[in-house]
Amino acid sequence: MALGRMRFALDHRLASARMSDYLDEELGRAMRRRVTHHLTECHNCRELLASLRQVLAVLRGAAAADAHEPVPPLAAAVLARLDEPA
Repeated sequence: MALGRMRFALDHRLASARMSDYLDEELGRAMRRRVTHHLTECHNCRELLASLRQVLAVLRGAAAADAHEPVPPLAAAVLARLDEPA
């Protein structure tokens, strides 16, 4: 396997595992640059990031819904997890 493909495969695993932290801006500067660079090269990781953004938008919408409407249990659990300190 060529060095470039090995680096891509390593960065793919790394980016996939840290996508949530990337989205929450919880990565250090060097790791954020590495994931950002990988996103320019990897369609699958860009789709993963877009999917995570959509899920968060839906969950935030559920949280902002009428206060008289109960938040679905899954949404409440995910929102609670997002509010936990790292």
